[in-house]
Amino acid sequence: MSDALALDAATLKELYATVLKTPGVRELIRSDVLSISAAPFSALDKRVRDGLRPRAGELTTGSGTTGLSPAITLVMLGARVVWNREKLTPEMYETIAALFRARGVTVPTV
Repeated sequence: MSDALALDAATLKELYATVLKTPGVRELIRSDVLSISAAPFSALDKRVRDGLRPRAGELTTGSGTTGLSPAITLVMLGARVVWNREKLTPEMYETIAALFRARGVTVPTV
């Protein structure tokens, strides 16, 4: 997750747009497949927000910006996909994981 938290604003913006255009991702986000129980979700959410909040200025200014909220959504999605990889088809997992890997984020294989 540290790799994803360190992505620059332009990369986060591009990755966010690419992930949302990927077939099946919007449906996956709306489903219960990526759910995490309350305590682990809270810890994950805190880690992501704590990692991105100090970069709010960078994420919300300039031409390559994505915004803080979309950046949080993107990193949380990546983490939840990894957390729930056994619930996903190998194809869906690898489709999303490959998008993060292509930008230098370390993501486990299935």
